[in-house]
Amino acid sequence: MSAVAPPASSPGAGESVGMAYLETPSRKFVTIYLPLIAFLIVLLFPFYWMAITAFKPNNELLSREGNPFWVHHPTFDHIHKLLFDTSYPQWMWNTVLISVVSTFVSLAASVFAAYAIERLRFYATRFSIAEVDSTFYAIPNEKTAQLWVERTPKDFVFDAKAYALLTQHPTPAARLPKDLREKVAGSKTNLYFKDLGAKDKESVWDRFREGLQPLHDAGKLGAIVFQFPKWFLPSPSSYRFMEDLREWLPDFGIAIEFRQASWLKPERRQRVLDFLKGRGFTYVVVDEPQGFPSSVPPVAATTGPLGMVRFHGHNNENWEKRSITAAERFRYLYESTELKPWVPTIRDMAKGTREVHAVMNNCYSDYAVRNAQDLADLLN
Repeated sequence: MSAVAPPASSPGAGESVGMAYLETPSRKFVTIYLPLIAFLIVLLFPFYWMAITAFKPNNELLSREGNPFWVHHPTFDHIHKLLFDTSYPQWMWNTVLISVVSTFVSLAASVFAAYAIERLRFYATRFSIAEVDSTFYAIPNEKTAQLWVERTPKDFVFDAKAYALLTQHPTPAARLPKDLREKVAGSKTNLYFKDLGAKDKESVWDRFREGLQPLHDAGKLGAIVFQFPKWFLPSPSSYRFMEDLREWLPDFGIAIEFRQASWLKPERRQRVLDFLKGRGFTYVVVDEPQGFPSSVPPVAATTGPLGMVRFHGHNNENWEKRSITAAERFRYLYESTELKPWVPTIRDMAKGTREVHAVMNNCYSDYAVRNAQDLADLLN
């Protein structure tokens, strides 16, 4: 998750703010130290097992001085012999390697899951919305969405990024559902939505919608954020693609974010906003680095019952740099003086909408959390 908002009653009527990551100190032992201890214990077990197995063929060793207890508790000499005696067969070392790796993976997954649960619960005590980024990288799982419903307060809301394939972004074949992945095996490393057949396109839409259905049914889904790439240009085909969104997501909130300045050129701006308004789509106001050909200006406007502002930071150096992580691209900590001018803008947007989501997408370290709280304090 990358951004959230404090309770609407805190900043002001209909206003919600946003964040990224924070740890609950009181849960540190449960989420970090306890799993780490368990991991170390289990990590040593394969070596213990190997020592027993390695000496089984040698009856003299097994029955040293007729003491069967010794068999089950190898000494450190045996462990040392096991580690440094190269005469043991390769299968034995492979077994240990597999045991260690599988143990590490399973425990790491458990630790991550426990940490994610506690993090979400902690966020929910301080904010009232969260933006889910994971849905951009993979089709959401219905069971996971149901857990989000159960682990957050009744009035907590999620915005969710649309799956990359559905936003004209290239998607690694490895991130497709297994059955679709097998169909396209060996064709391309990265796929675009246009590369799929009609039935497969329909399948992707259905799975995406079904994955988020629990949030929608519980009244916890704010909007699906379609973040289009900079090569998504104003054209008849682009307008048609956006029109089709309502067909695939008939009763979902839909928000549109452009990453191409040509959509907001003065001579085209009002026409684009009218198009979004006519279909009930939320126009996403952005705060991002300026000075690039694709830079979208921070035009404040509302086109639906939900208003939205996403703060990407001002890291000009990394904004269009290739082969870096999202965290590095959005590595920027706002000063309060930079956020303060947005207060009247957000309040004006709130006057013409049901509510406004102000989302911090500067998802490096705890930057988004800190800036979300900063903006909430300013709105107070």
